[in-house]
Amino acid sequence: MPGSITKNGKDHRLPLSPQIVEILKEEKRLSKSPYVFSFGGDRFIPRRTINNWCSELSHKVGIKFTSHDLRKLAADSLQDMGINDDVIEMILNHSQGDLDKVYKQRYSQTQVRLAIDKWAGVVLG
Repeated sequence: MPGSITKNGKDHRLPLSPQIVEILKEEKRLSKSPYVFSFGGDRFIPRRTINNWCSELSHKVGIKFTSHDLRKLAADSLQDMGINDDVIEMILNHSQGDLDKVYKQRYSQTQVRLAIDKWAGVVLG
């Protein structure tokens, strides 16, 4: 994601699990839009729309939650799965000090990929 749309203003790249790549390829194949998921066929889905969908779903199921709660759920689940807190922080794109950033980036890309793959296995069953 470009820094222009992230909370901390920094670009954020995450690996995709093989299962997710296959799902995205299939969605793209079925779509006539330049976007995998589009709004009206030729536009990306705005953040506000996603937030509204979460709000509507929250009311329908009778459980109060926001789109940000889904991030918290993912973080809690990753922690329950034994994923290191530093790796979770990187997945969430939380800000890090300069020294931490250099150290963590050296060892953690592999750990991030493993965590994403593990999470996809849980979500997709």
